[in-house]
Amino acid sequence: VPAGASVTFLAVGQGDAVVVRDGPHTMLVDGGREPAVLHAALRRQGVGAVDLLVVTHGDLDHVGGLEGFLRGRRVGRLWVADQPTLGDALDALIAEAEAGGVPVERGRRGATTQLGRVRVTVLGPSRRYLSDNDGSVVLWAESGGATLLLPADIEATAQRELAPLAPDVMLVPHHGSATSDLDWIAATAAPVAVISVGRNRFGHPSPDVVATLEASGAQVLTTLDDGDVVVPLRPP
Repeated sequence: VPAGASVTFLAVGQGDAVVVRDGPHTMLVDGGREPAVLHAALRRQGVGAVDLLVVTHGDLDHVGGLEGFLRGRRVGRLWVADQPTLGDALDALIAEAEAGGVPVERGRRGATTQLGRVRVTVLGPSRRYLSDNDGSVVLWAESGGATLLLPADIEATAQRELAPLAPDVMLVPHHGSATSDLDWIAATAAPVAVISVGRNRFGHPSPDVVATLEASGAQVLTTLDDGDVVVPLRPP
């Protein structure tokens, strides 16, 4: 278990699952596609109870791994996307949470919470989007001056509508897909940029996105090549 605040990008194949923690305080953002893969990854990292579970949107590579999750683990709260339709898998997770007495909240822009020394703020979605990806919950976390951007699967439209950001660590949106705005990628590139990706037929990550990140000075890591990526959240 890392000492102090940290973010861990779990290697769960083609999907997202990210753990932010400070001591006993833990947030899990998304769960990949397969429950067994997620549980193995959490065991590797010594993650037990989860204070806050955030599901950014209803795509199966983000919510599929959370099937049955609430039956086997203590979860304090569930945040979900503030969208009119979330999909069957996320609807089922919400129903399971409500039945089990886990508070469910919509991840609305401006919402904040504190996890130990880590302050988490919802940056988006800022409005309703036609694209489910653009409607993803976007999170910003700060710990002692270090900053983290978790933009889930947002694409060019939603990226352009965010205020300018300069994170120290970032999850590259949508598994490094070509759906990103390269100007936004260049302007936002963090010193450490992590792509959560597995073997896939979609062409993720886009060579143009990787090249833009590297040209902007980012160290680019992928969960496919590097496994679980653990980054301490310390001031730069």
